[in-house]
Amino acid sequence: MKVFIFIICFVTALTASSQTVLFSEDFESTPISMTDNSTGSASWSIASTFQNGGLNSDSARVVQGDTLIIESNAFSTMGFTFVNLYFSQICKIDFFDRGTVEYSINNGVTWTLLTSAEYLGAGFLNNNSFSSVSHTVWDIANAATVPTNSWWQNENFDLSAAGGQMQVKVRFTLIDADNNADIIVGFNRQFDKTSYSKYLENNNVQKMLKPGQTVTANFIVRDRPVISLLTD
Repeated sequence: MKVFIFIICFVTALTASSQTVLFSEDFESTPISMTDNSTGSASWSIASTFQNGGLNSDSARVVQGDTLIIESNAFSTMGFTFVNLYFSQICKIDFFDRGTVEYSINNGVTWTLLTSAEYLGAGFLNNNSFSSVSHTVWDIANAATVPTNSWWQNENFDLSAAGGQMQVKVRFTLIDADNNADIIVGFNRQFDKTSYSKYLENNNVQKMLKPGQTVTANFIVRDRPVISLLTD
């Protein structure tokens, strides 16, 4: 299963007369202005396999039980009221793993999750996080599909809540959210039973079954179970 996320990041502030870049990282030279604060065995690393306007990107791969974090250096938004976070990404991770974006206004002591309320991009945030379901081109139904450079998506969050601060940071986190929990089989990948039924409902999914295939699903209406189906 291909489970990558790639990012190019910059933060801008808008005034009445111009747009000012407060932080920028394109991963084209070292040292970079971001720090890997991952927990577990995996980590973020610069790669040249995929690019969006340059030669490199930063990437990470979901590993069971790991939380992979890449965090920006601190920057100031003093004197600015309207602030935006822009980045480009490919987030080919499964429906139950999470790619989140957070910001801090106290140099990383505490963090606030950016949610769909601040999201200004063209994708879909599931539980305020990115995954393969966020953009159609990321092909949620086929876990083994290999990303290409045509998959890059430009994202935008309103970061004005962090305006007028001395020590602002942003961070990107890749989380193994399901940890291979209780599963059923579908789309050639693993699903949590309750979440899978909600996924079917929200996305109007229809899936043909092969002879001998066993699938368990809960069909729900407005979060109330109405029938369970076992077919073989």
